[in-house]
Amino acid sequence: MIHFAKNKVTISLFILLAVILTLRLSCFFFVISSEPSRILRIDSSDYNNSARALLETGNFAISPEKPHLLQTVRTPGYPFYIASIYRIFGERLLPVIVIQILISIGTIFLTFKIGQLLWNSEKIALLSSLILSLDVVSFNYSQVLLAETLFTFLITASIAIGVFLLNKKQINSYALLYGLILALATLVRPISYYLIFPCVVVFIIFWRIDHKKWKDVLVVLFLIILPYILIVGGWQMRNYLAVGSFEVSHIKHINLLLYRGSGIIAQKENITFDEASQKLLKSLPEKNGLPTKELYELYKKKGLMLIKQHPFLFIKDQIKGCKITLFGLGDYYFLTYLGVKTGFIGDLFRFSIKEYISKWIIKGSPLKLVVGFFITFFSIGYLFFLYTGVIYSLFKINRLENYSLFIHIFIWGIIAYFLIVSSGPESYERFRVPITPLLSLYGGIGIYYLFKSFELITTAKGGSLNVCPERGSNL
Repeated sequence: MIHFAKNKVTISLFILLAVILTLRLSCFFFVISSEPSRILRIDSSDYNNSARALLETGNFAISPEKPHLLQTVRTPGYPFYIASIYRIFGERLLPVIVIQILISIGTIFLTFKIGQLLWNSEKIALLSSLILSLDVVSFNYSQVLLAETLFTFLITASIAIGVFLLNKKQINSYALLYGLILALATLVRPISYYLIFPCVVVFIIFWRIDHKKWKDVLVVLFLIILPYILIVGGWQMRNYLAVGSFEVSHIKHINLLLYRGSGIIAQKENITFDEASQKLLKSLPEKNGLPTKELYELYKKKGLMLIKQHPFLFIKDQIKGCKITLFGLGDYYFLTYLGVKTGFIGDLFRFSIKEYISKWIIKGSPLKLVVGFFITFFSIGYLFFLYTGVIYSLFKINRLENYSLFIHIFIWGIIAYFLIVSSGPESYERFRVPITPLLSLYGGIGIYYLFKSFELITTAKGGSLNVCPERGSNL
C-alpha cells in the first residue's frame, strides 16, 4: 500500500513537471514568434555582449567590439552559459531560453527532493513543488535573458546539499560538492559572495553539538572552502591582474552609490530616484578619465559616506525594499512580456475610473483586459496562499518530530541573507526568485497542516471525533 502511494506521488510529480514545462515552453514560443525583443531586459545586453566577446575574442570583455575593455562589473557565470549554448547551436537566443526553462523545471524537482528530506513526506514535498510552479515571477524570469533562473537552480542545489550535510553522518563528499556549487552560483550572481560564511558557522555549531571532533570538523570545512577559494578566489585574482582590484565584481560599488546613495538623496531632497542618480553622477566630475579601480573605489567611498551620514534614511529604504521584494506581484512585467501592456488592475491607480473605462473597456481589447485582471488577481491570490502557509508552518515546526532545528536555522538564515543584501530602493519582485523555492517549502507544509486542521474541525463538528490530538502529535 505504501509502495503504491509512493508511485502515485512520483507519477503526480512528473505530470506536474510535464504540465509546467509545456506551459512555459508554449508561452515562450508564443512571445518569441510575435515579438522576440520581449525576452530582453535592461541587463540582458550586458550578459549577451560579454558572451559574444568570450566567443569572438576569448576574453571576458564588455563587448566583442574594440577596444575589448575587460568586464569587471558582471561575473562570468551567466555569460559563459550563454556562450556555451552559442558555441553548440549558433548565436540564437531560442536554445538559450529553452534550456533555461528546462533548468527552471530542475529547480521545481530539487524543491521536491528537499521537501522529502525536510518533511519526510512525499505529499508535502509535492505540494511545495506545486506552489513553486505556480509562481508568476519565477515563471516569467525563466523566459527572459537574465541570470535569475540559473542562479536559483544553483542556490537550490546548494541548499539540498546543505540539508544533507545537516542530516548525514558521511559528509565529506557532500561538503566538497556544496562548496563547488555555491562557488558556481557566486560566479553567476555575486550577491551570494558572503553566503558561505553564515552557512559555515551553522555547520560548525551543529557538528560540534553532534559531538564531532575538531579534526573532523576542520577537514569538512576545508573541503567546503577549497573549491570556493579556487573558483571565486581565482576570479578575484583575474580581476586583480586585469585592473588591480581584488573584487569578485564591481557591481556592489555601483549599487552603493547609484542605488543606495540615490535612494538616500531622493528622500533627503524630496526628488525622484532618477533625479537623485543624475545629481550624484554630476557631483563626481573627477570620475572622468579615472582608471577602473579608482573609479569604483570612488563610487564605494561616496556611497558609504552617504550611508554613514544618513543611516536612518538608509534603513528606511532597506525596509521598504524588503517589503517590495516579498510582496511585489510581478504582474506588470509578466503582462508586458505577454504583450498586455495596459488594462490591468494597476491602471486603476494611475487613471480615474472614467479614464480607465474610456481607454480600456470601451476602446481597449476585451481579451487583454481579461488577461490583465486574471494575472493580477492570480498573483495576489498566490502570495496570500503562499504566505498564509509560511506563517502557519512557523506554529507547527516546533511540534514536528525528527527535524533538526539547525536545518531550519540554515534555511531561514539563507532567506534572511538574501532579503538583507538585495533590499534597497532598486528592489522589486525579481529579487524574490532565489528564495521562492524556500518559501514554497514552508508554504507547502503550512497549507498541508492548515487543511488537516480544517478536516479535524469539520469531523469534530460532525460528531465523529470528540478528542483533541495528543501532545506531540504531528497535527
